[in-house]
Amino acid sequence: MYQFKMYFQMLKDETTLVNKKGTKYYTWQDSQWSSFMIHFIKNLEPRRFQQGEIIYRDLEETEEIYFVTSGDVSLLIGKSL
Repeated sequence: MYQFKMYFQMLKDETTLVNKKGTKYYTWQDSQWSSFMIHFIKNLEPRRFQQGEIIYRDLEETEEIYFVTSGDVSLLIGKSL
């Protein structure tokens, strides 16, 4: 879970900023934010791909999002392999 924690920051909305002084980002001390993020992060699944492996094709429907934490990624948009 902690390997993903540093990748997520969200700005507070203007109403929250006016009412409270402090950081402009939500922190782990904000109970609603930390509860949401813990649930979200617990559901992430680390994956590994081989060099040259196609992860996603342009215009393909997906229910996933990828966060690249190491290695290199090439994006080919509008080209067929």
